[in-house]
Order: sequence, then C-alpha cells, then structure tokens
Amino acid sequence: MRPGEWAISREDDAYLREHIERVLEDIGLEPFRGSKYRGLRLTRVPDRLRRFGIVAGDVILAVNAVPVDTRAEAIRVGRKQHDRGVRTFRVELLSHGRLEQRTFLAPDE
Repeated sequence: MRPGEWAISREDDAYLREHIERVLEDIGLEPFRGSKYRGLRLTRVPDRLRRFGIVAGDVILAVNAVPVDTRAEAIRVGRKQHDRGVRTFRVELLSHGRLEQRTFLAPDE
C-alpha cells in the first residue's frame, strides 16, 4: 500500500453493501461553499470509517474526478461506479486546508 491508499477488506465491503443506508445516515454531511471549492463537509464520521483516514472536517470535492456537492450526488456516483465494476475510488478532498487525494481499494467480487 502506498501513502494515501486504503484497502477495504472483504468483511468491510460486505458490511458496507449490506448496511449502506445506515452507514450513510451515520455520516454527518453539510454543503461546503468556499471561495475556490464546493463539496461536502464531513461533520460526523462513524468509528468504522475513521480507520480509513476519514475525519470530521474533511471536505469531499470529487469521487473519481466527478464533482460532488450533495449527499445524493455522492451516493449516486459511488453506487453507479461500483455497479459498473469500479473498485478503485480516488477521492479528492480538503483536509486541514490542504488539497489531498485518497484512494480506497474495494475488493473484487
């Protein structure tokens, strides 16, 4: 694994697929409108997701280069790509005021 990459275990992948609605409800999100960026600020992050380097205050800007600035867009983009077989998710975000990219690797089915 390279810095900024997190592998999602088969167990976590299965849990997320089975309980995605609950997981998404547990994540606090609010629109973020900065002078240069738009996205979704994470206001609450469940323990299960914190171990992937996700923290409250981070702002999600895009998933695999597709901008997201509403909860519905983020869910739609992630699901659509996963359903098409995408297993590498590059998330562009602002973290502590810095532009970062994190990569999440989901297991093959």
